Amino acid sequence: MFTHNYSFVVMTQPPGRKNPYRPGVGTKPPYLAGREPAIRRFQAVLRGAPEQPANLRITGLRGVGKTVLLAELGEHAQQAEWLAVSIELGPGDATERALSGRLAVALDAARNDLSRVARIRTALGRAGKAAARIGVSYNDVKVSYDGFDPRASADLGRVVYELLALALKHRRAGLLLLLDEAQVLRDERARTGEHPLSLLIATVSALQRTEPPLPVGLVLCGLPTLTGNLLKARSYTERMFRGEEIGRLEPD
Repeated sequence: MFTHNYSFVVMTQPPGRKNPYRPGVGTKPPYLAGREPAIRRFQAVLRGAPEQPANLRITGLRGVGKTVLLAELGEHAQQAEWLAVSIELGPGDATERALSGRLAVALDAARNDLSRVARIRTALGRAGKAAARIGVSYNDVKVSYDGFDPRASADLGRVVYELLALALKHRRAGLLLLLDEAQVLRDERARTGEHPLSLLIATVSALQRTEPPLPVGLVLCGLPTLTGNLLKARSYTERMFRGEEIGRLEPD
């Protein structure tokens, strides 16, 4: 006959303390651990803009905290006086017109928010100094239309430019687009097919290459397939984006 002695370790928490582990879909934990280096690199990217394009690619497997980090970067961008517009993409946004329409709606909402804040500041007597001038007109921005839906390309370029101009008018440092689930954007091989990712990249790149360069940035966040999609869309994306690969946290 054998006698077994079992010992149990009871995990208790100090009074008033909550477990910082909060599993969910994009749920921000009470304490964001282990992402300080990525945040510091992002802040450096913003400081280098617009001379150095503020473009970032965030990739990682599902469940490692990409969406939480993306939201955190958006907050840091706002603290740095950038106008940050966050969009969660879906399969229905994977065509040129659908992507242009989705961005137009999000940018229009951001325009309304920006105008409302400006009205409140004016009413409170904190209007500030004269509006900034960007020194570049929309006609100076040349986007390659080859292979794109002309209407979608024109609509996307114009709405991004106009919101950037409004952001600078209200003394923001620039415009930052943060797109989650960006791996859904894939270009088709056929020249006559859909090329939503190329359209997005070409539009942002054209704004960033003006003289003087315009302070507009693009943060794409998604599964590891996003990297391959970008390389297939435009050969220069390897130089255009700073990569940030997100993995599981170390035990410490």
